[in-house]
Amino acid sequence: MKYLQTIAVTHMAVLVASSPAMACLVSKPLHPSDFTTAEIIIVGRVTNYEAVADPIATERTRRLLETSPSRRLRAKDYKSISYGRLDLEIDDVLKGKLPAQFAIYWLPGTAGPSDTLAPGRYILGLGRVDTLSTHYENRLLLLPLDALTIGEKACAGAFITQYSSELGKKVGELLKVHPQP
Repeated sequence: MKYLQTIAVTHMAVLVASSPAMACLVSKPLHPSDFTTAEIIIVGRVTNYEAVADPIATERTRRLLETSPSRRLRAKDYKSISYGRLDLEIDDVLKGKLPAQFAIYWLPGTAGPSDTLAPGRYILGLGRVDTLSTHYENRLLLLPLDALTIGEKACAGAFITQYSSELGKKVGELLKVHPQP
């Protein structure tokens, strides 16, 4: 009997250890003051956004979706995004200092990266990458030396919002930004 209990506990441990962590059971609202924790805050217009798909995670999730009749239709269009890469025309630097050359990445976190990003003006909270690589689902993402990443507050979301949105306006007010067309 003790042998069976040991096997059962071992199987449970393996199942728990091999599944992704679900740290956020309830999402929290993102507040304007959360943006101020970012090292660099900028306002800019998105000129290019590329969502880089993760083929392994996409296939794994598609197989899982296909097992449920109610989700089967979503399976063929599902795409798991590994990271996002965006280019901006910078309108203003509200906090911090941008390096002469930089690339902006949106890494997986509580929310995002998005598979698309609507054109328009955005306010972003960024941080420098303290390492050239980051782990995502046991795979290594190699980032260039000039990488900046979109910050986030755990369980609340990424520090990116359209400048004209309610949150964007409040962040601008908090940082005393004068509206621009």
